[in-house]
Amino acid sequence: MGRPSRTGLLSQHKYIGAFASAALVVAALCLAAYFASRPSAHGPLELGDPSGVVVMAFPAGSTVTYGLQTLGNSSASDSIELLTVSPVMGDPPPEARGEVKLLGPERVATLGAGAFDVVPGWPPSGTDPIDVTGQRVPAGTSSHVEVVLPVAVPPRGMAVIEGFDVEYRVDGRRYQERSSITLVLCPSEYPQDCAEFEQGL
Repeated sequence: MGRPSRTGLLSQHKYIGAFASAALVVAALCLAAYFASRPSAHGPLELGDPSGVVVMAFPAGSTVTYGLQTLGNSSASDSIELLTVSPVMGDPPPEARGEVKLLGPERVATLGAGAFDVVPGWPPSGTDPIDVTGQRVPAGTSSHVEVVLPVAVPPRGMAVIEGFDVEYRVDGRRYQERSSITLVLCPSEYPQDCAEFEQGL
């Protein structure tokens, strides 16, 4: 068998080089698409300062509404479109007895200014919670909506929610941020764990 010609080797090298270049271009485009599809952090969503509440006032097995988290918008011009809001469950987690919902600005007339922490039952008396997806937080608003979640009081011990993951969109760009609004919940019959937790703060 004869040796391959120099012309043939050069052609193969050109082909391999062109293939490698094309592969790099495809890889770069795939990476660009991947990072473009990932939510960014640090958008205009206002989640409030880290805070929390220890609650041991409700009987075991009862349903309460957790509502300490509010959402605002620091942008002067762009509204926020909410996509999802999910609780960040701690250890041990409580039983969620429904999906995350929202209360709008009208809640102030019923519940007073600001946000409540935990109230008995679901939904809070005199309110009509709305779905998260598609709701908008107008530009330049503070505490525009309040996040509400029905949870079960544990039978014993304590249950913890560490905050909320919020995914949203502003002018076509997706963001995801996590709050640090903590609930520590114990039944009124067995408040010891919550009392010890509170003493350790």
